[in-house]
Amino acid sequence: MSSRWKDFGAMLLIGDGMMALIRPRRYTSEWEIGPSEWRSLMRFLNERPNLTRALGAIELAGGLVLALSRDESEAVV
Repeated sequence: MSSRWKDFGAMLLIGDGMMALIRPRRYTSEWEIGPSEWRSLMRFLNERPNLTRALGAIELAGGLVLALSRDESEAVV
């Protein structure tokens, strides 16, 4: 995986995870669009803010691991 894609993935995971941690109900209600299965999942998570926070923390941790796993030799100049 190129270092730019790793950076991009890390940024997405960190930002998305933080949003789920900080405002879980607002976060899930904003994503209540698209196919019915997805909307059902977002409604399910909206009713369970602590689960949403836990998933956000996992996502944030994954983003940090991805960001910190890069070698300095992979730095994009």
